[in-house]
Amino acid sequence: MRRVFGVVVSLVAFLVPGAVAVAATGTPVDGGTAMCPRAVRLADGRVLLTVTQFPPGGPAGAIYEHAGGGFRRVGTVADPDARQGLCCTTLFELPRQVGALGAGTLLWAGAVGQDGGGERRMAVRLWASTDAGRSWRFLSTVARSGTSGGLWEPELAVDPGGRLVAYFADESQPGRSQVLVQAVSTDGVTWSARTPIVTGPQPGHRPGMPAVRRLPDGRWLLAYEVCGFGGQYDCAVRSRTSADATNWGDPARLDPVVTIADGRYLTATPTLATTATGRVLLIAQRVRAANGTDLPAPAMFTSLDSGRSWYATAAPVVVAGPGPASARTTARSWCPRLTAPACWR
Repeated sequence: MRRVFGVVVSLVAFLVPGAVAVAATGTPVDGGTAMCPRAVRLADGRVLLTVTQFPPGGPAGAIYEHAGGGFRRVGTVADPDARQGLCCTTLFELPRQVGALGAGTLLWAGAVGQDGGGERRMAVRLWASTDAGRSWRFLSTVARSGTSGGLWEPELAVDPGGRLVAYFADESQPGRSQVLVQAVSTDGVTWSARTPIVTGPQPGHRPGMPAVRRLPDGRWLLAYEVCGFGGQYDCAVRSRTSADATNWGDPARLDPVVTIADGRYLTATPTLATTATGRVLLIAQRVRAANGTDLPAPAMFTSLDSGRSWYATAAPVVVAGPGPASARTTARSWCPRLTAPACWR
């Protein structure tokens, strides 16, 4: 089941590093169907956005550039494997050379194949652009599932040694509902075997939706949800840090829930950003009180000390509430990179 969500310009200010908060006007990017938006600010200051759209030839990654107060379509990632389904795409600009890929190369990754039926073999696929998203070439398959279990929600980083790292959720591991894994590459073409980052202590735990950013203090922060936990903390957002973007500690460890002083916490679909002033921003689909009650006003968590402590600020879009449980579940499945209010629309 898919639910269609509008993509609004006002969200971008809270998803790109260094952006300034603006009033949420809800201006559509365009009039078509769009899902799972992800924005990135390039080194030259331009803001690019990717969304999943559904043209007649099959799902594709639509690329937009912010210009003149709005967005205009500048490119398309038309992966042939995406004809059997496309989910949870991302954009990443290389901060340094990786193999033959020069600094400034724009990378796009997506999970493909979820509509392939009972014999599906989902994959995470990687494409590259050297002209700010106007044209794209296929680079590699980061990983392919060996079972019908899915691979979801890719995220990219470059470690201190100059290796490209891909993080994603993996439903194909024996005895586990879902785990977070990573693969590394020295050239963006050949990838290592998957290694676990977070499994959780119980087989039914479902860590997912990885969001990774380098912190102002030089460490890397991983924010993720753990569904299958049960109770009021089901799908609560948790976090851990790494000194080198690849060593994250014991995969079975269940990290603390990210909370603020009054006990409020976030659940489902975390998204991270850092700003030029050193702030770390974290937002998710829902905000709950310390007792687990859903709160009507969404909130964004902000940290001034590289994720050691958090406080709440207003979210970019205000809505009446998170909606029925069925809508929340669908949003969690199909909007892994949206801020909370967009998923609720």
